[in-house]
Amino acid sequence: MNIEILNSAGYIAITSAIWIETAIQSIESNGRFDVALSGGSTPEKLYRVLAGSPRMEPFWSKVHLWFGDERCVPPESENSNYFMVKKALVDRIKDAKIHRMAGELEPNLAAQNYSEQMETLSSENNTPQFDLVMLGVGEDGHIASLFPESDNYLERKAWVSAADIAAVSMWRISITLPVIQAAKQIMVLATGPGKKEIIAKINSGKGSKLPAYQISRLPQAVWYLDESAAGGIEQL
Repeated sequence: MNIEILNSAGYIAITSAIWIETAIQSIESNGRFDVALSGGSTPEKLYRVLAGSPRMEPFWSKVHLWFGDERCVPPESENSNYFMVKKALVDRIKDAKIHRMAGELEPNLAAQNYSEQMETLSSENNTPQFDLVMLGVGEDGHIASLFPESDNYLERKAWVSAADIAAVSMWRISITLPVIQAAKQIMVLATGPGKKEIIAKINSGKGSKLPAYQISRLPQAVWYLDESAAGGIEQL
């Protein structure tokens, strides 16, 4: 695993925001940057840092904001990833293109609609390729809304899938594992002592059946951890 350990969630937000700024600013003048966003409190801090950066103002017109997953709720719901991103980032910037997952629709229809939108992305071996996919990791090893043994985790053909996730008693929409693996860069943000056990398990190679493990050895994946999330690694 490519791991960077920082002091706190705040430092992770700043460090990862600087990484994203640099990546976006390095694209060609006629280029675009496609990023699949993650929900969660640590990404929210990152989005607020980006929204407040004057260095980003000339570049937002090149950015396409996508979503790695979404809960099947209306966009104004406080449980919606889009709602969080809208408050933290979208409402505070200009010119970026927003591609939200329509969580208010019938789940499979929403997944189909989003897959059709993704046809505008460049591709790698006929799979849409994001410049960056941002992820969190759950205490059970899930990433995006791909949970262990869920139907959508096992999906290998569709780009976007919907599933009724028993672990959270909710329908979720998610980009699938092949799309995540095809990304040019993957950024995993994990903070807090609750993540310590699962991070140590994945790092040691014992969690090979977990969704998070499937990206842990990819060369383009970097894991930003705070000290409490990384504590299990340090104890090995």
